[in-house]
Formats: sequence, structure tokens, C-alpha cells
Amino acid sequence: MNPTDFETTGGENYQTTNAEKGIPTEFDYTDAQVIQIPVKFSGAEYLLVEANGADAAEFRNHVTKNQLRDDEGNVTGMRNSGDLQLKLLGLCLFTVGEDGKPGKRVEMVTIRKWPERIVKELFKTAMKISELIDDDDEDEQAKNE
Repeated sequence: MNPTDFETTGGENYQTTNAEKGIPTEFDYTDAQVIQIPVKFSGAEYLLVEANGADAAEFRNHVTKNQLRDDEGNVTGMRNSGDLQLKLLGLCLFTVGEDGKPGKRVEMVTIRKWPERIVKELFKTAMKISELIDDDDEDEQAKNE
């Protein structure tokens, strides 16, 4: 259907476009680049890379799988919440390859040895660049900090 085609509802003719409905009329990602942020720690260089679709899904599935729920299905807590940050960083943190591009993923066992203040900051940044946090969640977190 063309975005400017006429629609008929309830016997009335009216013309609506995708833009009028708040629906984008085009997605153009021709110049889009994957977000990569250089990280230096203990003499080594890494890249914090935004999660791709598969990694974002794996992280969300990890979160969902570890949620504790009450009898009505409301989330009441998390199992293994300590691994939440490590899981995402294990998906988004890479060594720097010889070509300057992401090399191998940094293993969780390595990240576990890093100071919490660094892990926490990298996690927050990975969540933000990967858009794994809703604006409402971000506002709520800001209130709690």
C-alpha cells in the first residue's frame, strides 16, 4: 500500500500518511557505524562495541532467565545478579586486532579480575550504546543513585 493511499473506515474517506501516523517513511542507515569506544586498562587496549542483534538478544534472554517472580508474575529480584555486568561485557568487550578492529572477545574470567568501579562504568556505557536500557529505566536509575 502506498503511504498516501486512501483508506476507508466507517464509510468515511480520509487520507493518511505514515508520517501522520507517526510511522517513519524511510530508514536510511547508509552512513551508520557500529559504536566502538577505546578502553585502556593495565597496559592493554580494548574496544567496547555496541551489541549486535544476536548479542542483545542473548543478554536479554540471560536477564529474563534469571528473573525471580512472585505468584502473579511480577519481577521480585534476580538470580546470579553478580554476573549480569560480566555477561554483557563478555559480549561487548574485545581486544584490538592488528588492523585496529575488534579482535577476540575478552573472557569473563579476565573481566572478573578488574576493579568493580571499572566494570560498573563499562557496563553502564555498554547498556547505553547498545540501547539495552529504556529511557524510563534510565530515569529510575538516576533517582536511585
